[in-house]
Amino acid sequence: MKNSTKWIIAIVCLLVVIGVVLFIVIRNIEKEKTQFEFATIWQVGTADKEKMPPDFSKASDRVRMSRQGFVKGLSTHPGMENYEEVIISESSDPRAFENGIADLYANSNILLTIGGTTDEITMNASMEMNYFKIPILIPFADGDFSSDDSAQPYSIRMTPTAQKYAEYFNGLFSSNLFTYINNVIFMDRSIPEYAINVAVFFLDNYNGHNTAVNITQVIMENGYNVDVFSPYPSLPELQYMIQSMWLNDPERMNEIDVVLIIGEDGESMAGMSGINKMWKDRNLEPLFYLVGFLPYSVEEDIFNARNIFAIQQALDFSHCPAEIVNRSEAMGYAAGYIVSSVMNTAQQKQPDEPGLLQLLFSSPDRRKSLHQDYLASYRENIRSILLEMDDNIPCFGRGDFDVNSDLNVNLELVRYTGIDQQESVGSGVLTDYLIDKIRHEYNLFESE
Repeated sequence: MKNSTKWIIAIVCLLVVIGVVLFIVIRNIEKEKTQFEFATIWQVGTADKEKMPPDFSKASDRVRMSRQGFVKGLSTHPGMENYEEVIISESSDPRAFENGIADLYANSNILLTIGGTTDEITMNASMEMNYFKIPILIPFADGDFSSDDSAQPYSIRMTPTAQKYAEYFNGLFSSNLFTYINNVIFMDRSIPEYAINVAVFFLDNYNGHNTAVNITQVIMENGYNVDVFSPYPSLPELQYMIQSMWLNDPERMNEIDVVLIIGEDGESMAGMSGINKMWKDRNLEPLFYLVGFLPYSVEEDIFNARNIFAIQQALDFSHCPAEIVNRSEAMGYAAGYIVSSVMNTAQQKQPDEPGLLQLLFSSPDRRKSLHQDYLASYRENIRSILLEMDDNIPCFGRGDFDVNSDLNVNLELVRYTGIDQQESVGSGVLTDYLIDKIRHEYNLFESE
């Protein structure tokens, strides 16, 4: 009897020890589990040391409206409450930004990245995401983000590439325009030698240079004279540069027919009024074509100018919520809609992560390896769902991301008459301008 009691006590003690061990192991496993996340990148002040969200009320109008639309779009599908958002602030130091997100992504459960809001940061983020094999949705910054965008399999673009802009300018500056002008103006007269002169100014960064080169190449190939090709560090400096050109070479500036300015995405281009005035004060009125222009804070006379136009991505406002009339908010809404749709679908398709029984007697290193494998499969699942999308996306239009991204994008020529007011302009505006100018130059109005 005594021996049996001893055995019972020993068994009970063993069970207690096993229970304690199991409790500790299970608790450690539970501690290792963290909520899955998605990251967004914004040009906004950094969060404080308590990791409170940044104050978007202090961001630029463009970023604030983009964020507002994005949050609205996130609510269009269920399930987003199961994911935690990690907000990343764009840094003025690209190297510091790269190092920061590399450290973050190496130690996180981020499944998808959305952003950023400026060219250079988006380029760096795109390269980092492709290194970590994390899909990144790019809804705000345009242009190219590497020397070979085809080598960016995890970058899902919603915006035009430099080549898309070049294709548009190929039509805008058609090689047939010279033949048309000659037929309309000179008819049976001898045709004098004349040139159509273009000045190209572009932001001095990778995307600015790349977009300018692509556009300028087609303009020159089509027979137009690119008389000025100059980078600028910022818009205030651009105004001083143009002022200096007028002082040093007024004859060349006097002959400019079109001024093309390629700025940062969503740039209000403050100072455009002063730049336009340099020609206007000399009784000249060249056409201004602005790429990246979004008039949040500009001089009122820009809205009355008949010679200032923007080339921009066309959005589908007819399928936006009625209260969304702002371009930045519309693009943010479209991005939020895509994210919520994709993440909702991914939750339903993704198998469950290995459970406690599978992990119970695994070492910490083995559990970490299994989790990383699961994380990689989840990211690939999300990427596949993104690429399989073929939907009519509110505010954006048809989206099929498993094709050349430029096929999802249309460009348009508009004239802004207010902050959120624009009117479409036909590509014939350049034709009409040049016909009128050449007729005045050669006094050929009698040919009408």
